[in-house]
Amino acid sequence: MNPQRIFHNSLIAILVLVAFVLPATAAQRPTGAIDLSTVQQAKILSEAQTAFDEGSSVLPADPQAAKKLFATAAEKYRLLAEGGLRNGKLEYNLANACLQSGQTGKAITGYLWARQMLGDDGCVVANLRYARSLRDAEAPAKPAVSLGDTLARWNRSLSLAVRFWIGMGAWGVFWTAWGAAVLIRRFKWRYVIVPAAIVVVLAGASVAWELSARWNHWQGVVITDNVVVRKGNGEGFAPKFVAKISDGTEFNLLERRGRWLCVQFNDGRTGWIDDDEAAVIPPREKLWQ
Repeated sequence: MNPQRIFHNSLIAILVLVAFVLPATAAQRPTGAIDLSTVQQAKILSEAQTAFDEGSSVLPADPQAAKKLFATAAEKYRLLAEGGLRNGKLEYNLANACLQSGQTGKAITGYLWARQMLGDDGCVVANLRYARSLRDAEAPAKPAVSLGDTLARWNRSLSLAVRFWIGMGAWGVFWTAWGAAVLIRRFKWRYVIVPAAIVVVLAGASVAWELSARWNHWQGVVITDNVVVRKGNGEGFAPKFVAKISDGTEFNLLERRGRWLCVQFNDGRTGWIDDDEAAVIPPREKLWQ
């Protein structure tokens, strides 16, 4: 992972996008977004790039100073997003700055936004996987105790593209073995056909499930530490779990009531959290309306 090189290569592209993407992204502006001129956007973008480059240069000698510079870069990129310039490249750069400054939850959020807009870009997928590994490394280890847990871990460890091509490869093996079984009957082709069919079904179900989640469900990420999950939509409700939720935990949004979100975490648990403690990413089709 070399975010600095990616930054340099994408800087000119983003400057061009400033002039052409702004009208297309106007419909995505949050309420109360700050209006920035093209000149202001270019200036803030340059300041963000400078802060990131300086952070990269001082990182080996002074990690704390570098972390502050990366945080400054993240704030600059966030200001651009709030100013109406929301696109995949900007979200990717924002996520990289958050990752380097130790904001794991916000980094995961940025990579999810970038993936929604850019698709399964190799750099986005790799950095998202790395950010999740940092989150998982801080969480208590939970050994897989069932086949479902094992399949879920396998599903999260492979990108959508990899799972798709595994399924297509198994599909080709299945029909090749099926045709060969007609011509060469002595070989026990069922030992090839049956495993290939199982892989096709598992990979197909995995891809279909993730595409459905991306297009129909609202995703979210906890962006602060020690979040209390409550039994209802208010601070007067008792905590639902003894353990608090950590920064970077992902969820599906089930319902919103005012500033309270009813969420379902990846382990199936549900509850209510304050929307100030989370970031929500809309389904992919909502981005283009």
